[in-house]
Amino acid sequence: MPDRLATSRLLLGAVEPRDESAVYVACQDRAIQDAIPIPVPYRHEDARFFTTAYVRHGEAAGGYDVWALRHGAWARDDELLGVIELRHDEAAGSGSFGCWLNPRARGRGYAREAVRRVIRHAFSPAGWNLTTVRWDGLVGNEASLRLALDVGFRPVDGTHTVDHRGRDRAAWTARLERPVPAGT
Repeated sequence: MPDRLATSRLLLGAVEPRDESAVYVACQDRAIQDAIPIPVPYRHEDARFFTTAYVRHGEAAGGYDVWALRHGAWARDDELLGVIELRHDEAAGSGSFGCWLNPRARGRGYAREAVRRVIRHAFSPAGWNLTTVRWDGLVGNEASLRLALDVGFRPVDGTHTVDHRGRDRAAWTARLERPVPAGT
């Protein structure tokens, strides 16, 4: 289970089997389908696999953590606002992240807030202790690019090609390095 993280408005905790319906509904959104390598059409079985097998595999293998974004403890509901995933890359000390938000949760700064918190955790010696975090996004996904730039990622020159559902697609990459402590 990933470490529980919190911001002023959000709780980031484990994705649970009870999230299956919310994941299914969110993943019907065309913007999510266009940007994230999920099955299309997205079925209930896909949501069940994600909320049970996929997230548990990452926890067991230590290769990635997946957090559910929810309103903070003061909120009256436990609605799934979105998901953020942090993955270890092949290079030592390097990781990457990806996220999506429920369409109803967009435009409120939740993604920015959650990504900043997960990035702090990624760089923290008490967290993942990474030195570099990478973001990749398909060219055309301007919202994701803005998010990465807003939280401090710097673009890597040029684009590269990724396989997205069997098609070559142009993608951007940006990186963020762990801040050097003052006085060193």
